[in-house]
Amino acid sequence: MEMDGFGTSDDIIVLAATNRKEMLDTALTRPGRFDRIVEIELPDIKGRREILEIYLKKLKLSPNQSLDEYSKRISTLTFGFSGADLANLCNEAAIMAVRKMKEFVEPSDFESASDRVLAGIEQSFTLDEK
Repeated sequence: MEMDGFGTSDDIIVLAATNRKEMLDTALTRPGRFDRIVEIELPDIKGRREILEIYLKKLKLSPNQSLDEYSKRISTLTFGFSGADLANLCNEAAIMAVRKMKEFVEPSDFESASDRVLAGIEQSFTLDEK
């Protein structure tokens, strides 16, 4: 078969990524189009812990707990989080600590940040009485 601009004897390597496999055009997913499809699952607890250790090193954490204690606790509470979600969690925890004028990011900041990452920004609604 030929792809636009390439003959059958040209060597081509195509790398692509998506988090919405079901949305791909069927012309791309037909048998014979790609030799290998590698699916990367969400990290398990060990993977989340390793990812968290990278992001936590960048934060000024409370000296009451070690980096290991932080990563162990947070990784158990973040089932289903991707690496991007964990990065977002750390950023949100740091922002919350700064807003409260804290010197360190504390475990309570991560718990609040987790709610925000999972549920989004808290919004207030008012109801009109009629």
